[in-house]
Amino acid sequence: MEPFIEYHYVGGDDFFLGYEAEHYYMHPYLTSDIDEYFEHEPIYEKIEHIPPGEKGIHRGASIYATDGKVGLVDEFLISPVDNHISHLVLREGHLWGQKLVTIPVSEIDRIETDHVYLKINKQAIEKLPVIPVKRHFP
Repeated sequence: MEPFIEYHYVGGDDFFLGYEAEHYYMHPYLTSDIDEYFEHEPIYEKIEHIPPGEKGIHRGASIYATDGKVGLVDEFLISPVDNHISHLVLREGHLWGQKLVTIPVSEIDRIETDHVYLKINKQAIEKLPVIPVKRHFP
């Protein structure tokens, strides 16, 4: 499976100010002939491989049932069969009454920038079956 996120190095010339060092000075007006002292921190461009015609869902996206907002996307469940996202994980409540809710992607009506709209209402979400979640950390 190809990595979903790739990082590409953006070279120094790609983010250069447009003037040679000897053409501008900043306080305290010091200069040096040694280039190694002027090396910049590397800059990386983040590229997400979202298939053509598909839309991306990110952690923190708002989730709306047909009758209002229900929370935020917290995690994703991945199907071991095809390595695709099968459920969105929504955490409801607060620290003492936290409830883990898994919403099948088949219940998604549409996705817009940072918003996920469901085909079901809040009452239907409460009745969704609880799916045991296994977290695999290195």
